Amino acid sequence: MKLSPWKWRVGGILIIAFFALYFVAGIKDRKIQSREQTLDYQQQVVVKHETEALADHFYRVAVIYDTNQEEQADFIAHDVKWLQAVTDELLKQDLESDKVVNIYNEAQQAGGIKGENIKRMADELNKLASKLPKND
Repeated sequence: MKLSPWKWRVGGILIIAFFALYFVAGIKDRKIQSREQTLDYQQQVVVKHETEALADHFYRVAVIYDTNQEEQADFIAHDVKWLQAVTDELLKQDLESDKVVNIYNEAQQAGGIKGENIKRMADELNKLASKLPKND
């Protein structure tokens, strides 16, 4: 069976389109892989993980903070340092952590940290973490 010239053209166009899409997809995949291998990307992934871990910890602490003196002492001794380290790393990634710091400072001026302040800080930390790349 002999194909007409227009069927040859359509078939040729489809083949060319297939290989063009295959080529473009390959280039895009290589760009994604090379980006994910950069030191900057890897640091962002680490900062995202650390920020999410701190936010999760703050959510757990916020529930019992107001009634547990041991948790209050641990927060002052350890969690504030962790918060400082995370906010410093967020600033290095050009993410403003001012809201988190302001919540902490305002709570200190208003008579001390409360569980609700810790929850608000956790919410802000999660917002900042969402601006960093996902680790897929």
